[in-house]
Amino acid sequence: MSENTKEQQSKSTNDDEKKQESPGPRVLLADKMGPFVEETLKKNGCEVVWDASLSGDSLKQEMSKFQPNVIVVRSTKVTKEHLMASSSLALIVRAGAGVNTIAVDEASNMGIFVANCPGKNAIAVAELAMGHLINLDRRIADNVIQIREGKWNKKDDDEKKQESPGPRVLLADKMGPFVEETLKKNGCEVVWDASLNGDSLKQEMSKFQPNVIVVRSTKVTKEHLSASSSLSLVVRAGAGVNTIAVDEASNMGIFVANCPGKNAIAVAELAMGHLINLDRRIADNVIQIREGKWNKKEFGKARGLFGRKIAVLGIGNIGRETCKRAVSFGMNVNGYSRSLTEEQAKSLGINYCKSMEEAVTGCDALSIHLPHNDNTHYIINKSIIGLMNDGAYVVNTSRGGVVNEKDMLLMIKEKNIRYAADVYENEPKSSDKEFTDKEILSNTSIYGSHHIGASTDQASDAVGAETLRVIQTFLNTGEVVNCVNLERQSPAKYSLVIRHKDVVGVLAEILNILKNNDINVQEMSNIVFKGAKSACATLQIDHKPSQSAVQTINDIGNVYGVEVSSL
Repeated sequence: MSENTKEQQSKSTNDDEKKQESPGPRVLLADKMGPFVEETLKKNGCEVVWDASLSGDSLKQEMSKFQPNVIVVRSTKVTKEHLMASSSLALIVRAGAGVNTIAVDEASNMGIFVANCPGKNAIAVAELAMGHLINLDRRIADNVIQIREGKWNKKDDDEKKQESPGPRVLLADKMGPFVEETLKKNGCEVVWDASLNGDSLKQEMSKFQPNVIVVRSTKVTKEHLSASSSLSLVVRAGAGVNTIAVDEASNMGIFVANCPGKNAIAVAELAMGHLINLDRRIADNVIQIREGKWNKKEFGKARGLFGRKIAVLGIGNIGRETCKRAVSFGMNVNGYSRSLTEEQAKSLGINYCKSMEEAVTGCDALSIHLPHNDNTHYIINKSIIGLMNDGAYVVNTSRGGVVNEKDMLLMIKEKNIRYAADVYENEPKSSDKEFTDKEILSNTSIYGSHHIGASTDQASDAVGAETLRVIQTFLNTGEVVNCVNLERQSPAKYSLVIRHKDVVGVLAEILNILKNNDINVQEMSNIVFKGAKSACATLQIDHKPSQSAVQTINDIGNVYGVEVSSL
């Protein structure tokens, strides 16, 4: 006997033993369907009985005998008696759209899922259903319409505030006035002070005890987070969160959210403006004209951008918008980003590059759109810039610290590079009035702006609207959109699914049993069946419960069934 044959036999024996130890789910196919359904289920470890002739009493008898976990039907009727025949039944699948042949209400009361397989008209019906749902939900928007018409029931609002004070929101930076107005109209208590930072921010947070704080460029440290015991959410009214102590917020159970992409067009427009200025020296033209000088001979020298090769590093929201504009200028665009795929590059009309070095080699221009972190600190240095053509243009609208400014000064001298910066290593605070980095300000090959990339009315309104969406969604539902500090994948190892009566105390009993067995619940959801008589709880837990623990849960009077599976 060959070694391969022995291995196959050994594997087959092990598989058989594993099946005997842990039988797979039981599925009853009680109607006509393609044979691949049975074949695929069996391949996936299910125990299957397929008998399309079953109906009425014969279906009841088979369900009582086989005790399926799942039953699949098409036109076969499934009554309450059929449901009761299998104490293991958890799911009924209608292999079609309508479920009028299934005792759905009885299934709901017994904590049994009912699912269907909608046909080709499903999308149209679903769209209409969602349209109605959105319209029903927009009754809140009716309030907004009435407010815009000058209608407001101030008396009722004041009474509501006295009964239950609204959430406290601290706006600690500049933003559109409609943000404060809308929050107040929605019952929030708001403090808006754009001058807050450092100690003054800490004092205000300690005094006001906000539930939510909104910032743009203002730094939020661990001390600020600790100053308010009520703080649940920090919103960055922009994309980057490098000014917020995200790790400390995560350790304290405080959500951090941002507003990505809302200022992307504004930043991309500034990047392109800087690029044109580097080529045509518009700022120098303006300076000399204002001094009464005419120097057409000098300023008539420009290379032009059409047909030139530009590298765009960081193809996020801003990078994508920059690529679109560079392509429309007729430039040959090289793109690099860790997440960029060849297909995405092709859809943008740019060249896909596997590395920064590949992207910048032989380029006439570079636009930087990278976040600043430990991995990107000084990532744009003399080694990278040295790969570009002499006299190339570099635009940085990302973050200070991404570009090594000392290396940039060296490359300006050695390769005649022109550099446009909207951000700096030693950037002044928003309250400062002077720019004191003399090496930067005195170099005529450097063209700086005042960190204004996102500062347009359009961007401000878009970011303000997104900030409101983040806050209102959180206050109304508890969900945090654009959250940046949640685990991407739960560390849980097992899933515990418990179907139960929707009554007080069931979940408390379950959690208490898990606690007594030293089992940690890392994620949890509980959904209610139609009629609100039954529910199903799904708990993701850190280790497998013992058979005794499972049986203890199963013995709770209001529990229908318990299923454990590995994740």
